Amino acid sequence: YIGEAARAYGIRMGGRAVNIEEEYGSLLPAAKLADKKPCGRLLSTAHFHVDLYGYFIPPGCTGIRIPLAEAVRGIPQGKYRAFEALYEGGPARLFELALSLGFAENPRGYASRCGLCFHLRHFLCGHSFPELPREHYEESLKYY
Repeated sequence: YIGEAARAYGIRMGGRAVNIEEEYGSLLPAAKLADKKPCGRLLSTAHFHVDLYGYFIPPGCTGIRIPLAEAVRGIPQGKYRAFEALYEGGPARLFELALSLGFAENPRGYASRCGLCFHLRHFLCGHSFPELPREHYEESLKYY
């Protein structure tokens, strides 16, 4: 019912809801979800957040954070490699980056493009990417 209701009302399972989507949705291999379409949501102002430390958080993208001043004035090229990979080459480029650092795909699969991206970023947060602080991902995986 949860998956059907979400689809019927156009609700996207982002943020912490990736756990719900994986529990109740159908799963696909990463290769079917990792397309090269750039993620336009990363700098969207449709429903973003700014945390109390002045970081811009893209809509539905739990864990990614960029200083608001840089998001507004321009992000220095090469400073946020995971963010750039996702922005320029979508989940496919992020998947390639994660694989180069030892990422092992979940054999059960992933429920969506955003779910795959979340798990790729969770893996990458342990590899010195300043835009992917580990504490955000650890908290997100605890709760729905």
